[in-house]
Amino acid sequence: MDKMQEFLTYLEVERKYSFNTINAYKRDLNDFQIFLNKEQVENIDQVIIKNYLAFLYGNSLSKKTISRRISSIKSYYHFLNKKYKMDISFISNIKSPKKDKLLPNIIYKDELKKILDYRFEGPFAYRNKSIIYLLYSSGIRVSELCNITMSSIDLENRFLVVVGKGNKTRICPFSNSCKLAIESYLIKEREIKVKKDCNYLFINKAGNKITSRSIENIISNLSFKLFGNKKLHPHLFRHTYASNLLNQGADLRTIQELLGHSSLITTQIYTHLANNEIINTYINSHPRK
Repeated sequence: MDKMQEFLTYLEVERKYSFNTINAYKRDLNDFQIFLNKEQVENIDQVIIKNYLAFLYGNSLSKKTISRRISSIKSYYHFLNKKYKMDISFISNIKSPKKDKLLPNIIYKDELKKILDYRFEGPFAYRNKSIIYLLYSSGIRVSELCNITMSSIDLENRFLVVVGKGNKTRICPFSNSCKLAIESYLIKEREIKVKKDCNYLFINKAGNKITSRSIENIISNLSFKLFGNKKLHPHLFRHTYASNLLNQGADLRTIQELLGHSSLITTQIYTHLANNEIINTYINSHPRK
């Protein structure tokens, strides 16, 4: 097994990273390896790293993409240092570009009403409705939703036990309307179509665990039917959930716990959304504009 594969296996087995996250690391490191052109990872020094950074900037990549690639390389070399005692002193000279402070998009009230009122059709209509309700009602990530098991959901008390990033466990409550949607799905679809050895809540047409891509497609198709070219994705429900909680008076620490953020700084981005809504309300409502 080569060193990069060892690293990817470490991310999967020890760090419990998701399939999508591991693939992102793999793509970043493959791109780095192509740039090195047969140069061994053990021979990397400050000059090569600076040349790589110049290459990234020269290809007009976004700051977000460059930061992610730098983060992947740093993680890889810290792993090599830990396992092979490799000198990684040059790592300290790798500086990520300052990120632009972009506000997350949200689903607005009129759009949200159309989504929640939509009558799904087809063999998995109840499942699709449950997925939409749960994403908005609990604010969980799409990967976390895919991994919900029957034993991790308490319908009577309306909460989930979710395993999030870094293998951290948290409790996520959900609404009564979400509970009713899930109960209908369980009785009218899941019990009929699930395979005996599948313990996951949401299943695909084969009776096995649903994938993140399938959920993205469900939401993309719904978006096209309701809004034409406007694109919705699962994470928008998470942003909307957090923004709505803040606007209704929830404190940042509580929202941080519910979202599973490791740092309060990550959660604070939603205060900017709340401030924008306050300003827009003032502009639209004040008699002397």
